[in-house]
Amino acid sequence: MRESHHLGSAEADDFSIRNQTKLAEAAQASTEVMSRLLVAIASMSLPVGGIGIMNIVLVTVAERTRESGIRLAIGARWSDVLTQFLVESAAMSLLGGLIGAVIGFAGALVLGRATG
Repeated sequence: MRESHHLGSAEADDFSIRNQTKLAEAAQASTEVMSRLLVAIASMSLPVGGIGIMNIVLVTVAERTRESGIRLAIGARWSDVLTQFLVESAAMSLLGGLIGAVIGFAGALVLGRATG
């Protein structure tokens, strides 16, 4: 390369040589860091979402103690009342997860089209 660029022994190189393996390793390292960051964010957001659902269910139970008392008074069992709250919280979790997934997917599509 030095001969084809007519460089003397005292002159600095006016070219650079890059190894494709090094570029691939750098890209792999970058991808690994991003994956770990994504896992870290997801591991923090799941408990936060669970705490949010727990608070909503707590408020729902507190607001509906009268309704639960009436249901128990007319013959419902504790397991019926607990099952109702469990089904409601599971449905809320699933619905919130689906809405979040749809919003994330739509956002990824929009961002992908915007950036080409």
